Amino acid sequence: MKKKILGIPLTFLVIGLLMIVGATAALVGYLSNTVQLNVAIDSPIDVKISSDGLDYNHEPYEITDDTYASGGAIIFYVKVENLANVPVTGIVENIVESLLSVSDGSMSCGDFESVIATTTSTYEDASDVPTRVVSHCVPLNGNDTTDPTKFTCGDWELIEYCTQLDRIYAIYDRVQFNYGPNADTDNSVTFAPGQIDETKIEVTFKPNAKGTYEFTSRVVPAVT
Repeated sequence: MKKKILGIPLTFLVIGLLMIVGATAALVGYLSNTVQLNVAIDSPIDVKISSDGLDYNHEPYEITDDTYASGGAIIFYVKVENLANVPVTGIVENIVESLLSVSDGSMSCGDFESVIATTTSTYEDASDVPTRVVSHCVPLNGNDTTDPTKFTCGDWELIEYCTQLDRIYAIYDRVQFNYGPNADTDNSVTFAPGQIDETKIEVTFKPNAKGTYEFTSRVVPAVT
């Protein structure tokens, strides 16, 4: 005669207990809880454009003056700021694009009479000012070089640093103007922490230049 506990056969009771234990125990792949940190990273360099050197923004700036004609000059400003607390080295790309037109012809470096750039650089600390800036630029606080944090560099003519780039989509002509301490080599620039560069760009077209020109400026990672 089989033994019973509370009317349940002992064999069934043992099997049932084993099933319960098996359903609530297992090996896990961790020995602790998990903590988490989310970090949002933005670009360390901020670039803005302005028509007057006072009001800068990220939106495209368009020349809409109907009286403007080739042979004259246009002026705009570009501000570059290092938002990081460490030096950042990048390559400044100043590119002009123009839609290839049957009536207007193709665009090249020959469309420009001159491209003159003048930069005002502001540093958070005088110790961040590079030697080349002290040697080739003018401190805005006079000739006292013991505490210069703001310099004006230029005027620099960029025509000799104009390079014809490959067309994109076979319909856009492109040229690039190098500018900076390494304009004749890799065009790289190292921005000190908090450094702000405000560059005035004055573009004069040849008298027979015609078409729509799109100027863009950005900083890309330096090639390592």
